[in-house]
Amino acid sequence: MPGDLGGLMPVALVVGVFVGVVVGSVSVVGGTLAVQSAQVWPPRSEWCWRQRFAACSAAAVFLLSALFAAWTVLVSAMPVSADSTGRAGFLMVSIACAVVAYACTLLLAPATDSSGVS
Repeated sequence: MPGDLGGLMPVALVVGVFVGVVVGSVSVVGGTLAVQSAQVWPPRSEWCWRQRFAACSAAAVFLLSALFAAWTVLVSAMPVSADSTGRAGFLMVSIACAVVAYACTLLLAPATDSSGVS
């Protein structure tokens, strides 16, 4: 059995790279919105800036993953009953993606300059 999975590794690698590029691009768009908001509403401190940058990036990633989950449910033949656990699973995956994006972006947020705009 383990030998059968070797053929799927290149496919998984290509899909993983594609998903990583899409999620990273969406995170960059969220960060760009944070930069634009800093021009209108300057952050009070470096910590506030990092929080805003991470929150904007995480929100963008959450919206992308939630929309993808909703599309998957609509396209698939998954039952959409009130007691269905499939929707909760998709929500948990979306939240997990947003938490990971928030943590990574919080660590990698760019520094602000003296005027409060990065």
